[in-house]
Amino acid sequence: MAIYGADIAQLNQLASQLNSKASDLQNVVKTLSSTVQSVEWKGPDADKFRSDWTGHVSQLNKIVSDLQAASQSAKKNAQQQEQASSGA
Repeated sequence: MAIYGADIAQLNQLASQLNSKASDLQNVVKTLSSTVQSVEWKGPDADKFRSDWTGHVSQLNKIVSDLQAASQSAKKNAQQQEQASSGA
């Protein structure tokens, strides 16, 4: 018979790191977006670059959301493991 489980502290640490890195990435995106908008640059190349950046921001925001969801999943699994381990 196989026994399944996880180290609750490690799962909680993983959840915390995932959430922290999501926040870090969110701050980087915000800083870069502000910089992209503030650069003195006009013309079709500038317009294309800014348009492309907007697409990248959407992708990066999706990654932030995915990291936050993974954090919540790890946290939920840690809670479930704790309940199972305590026999509740």
